[in-house]
Amino acid sequence: MKERIQRNVGEPLSFQEMVWVGWLMLFAGVSFTFEHLLVSAQGKLYGMDDGWVKALWLFYAETFDPLFLQTPTWLVIMCGIDAYIFGPLYLLVAYLLVTRNVWYPAVALFWAGAVTYSTVVYFSFEVLYEGHRADLLWVFVINCPWTVVPFFVASHAANFMLTRKRNAVP
Repeated sequence: MKERIQRNVGEPLSFQEMVWVGWLMLFAGVSFTFEHLLVSAQGKLYGMDDGWVKALWLFYAETFDPLFLQTPTWLVIMCGIDAYIFGPLYLLVAYLLVTRNVWYPAVALFWAGAVTYSTVVYFSFEVLYEGHRADLLWVFVINCPWTVVPFFVASHAANFMLTRKRNAVP
């Protein structure tokens, strides 16, 4: 297991690591486009400039999650945190993973905890207050990667950290 986690800089990533980096890049893209646009429009989907991002937002809101048709302030704030804090963190975690940086475990564990907390709050609100009008199955299917991927990246980061400690010279 050590050889799969602990590699020298410059060695190729494992398939699993490439998958995590791909998801992190996707999350960053969503954060910098969709979340940023929602925050810029102050949660008003119909007030956004026309374009493919608005079209996808409206499709999601009208089809699965009407909460975003009149986005409450707390959710606009959460989307702002996603756009301006998590967005750069997605890129930072990916970079630290690719370079096998010593800071990777700490940053990845912090990021994973913060993103998981955010999605748990969102999912809880959906179930408790929006279940009567949202298509919860699709809300969970579409948003589940933001909970599942951080779990696996955190697990990888913890293994990375433990392996480094075991391999440290006494």
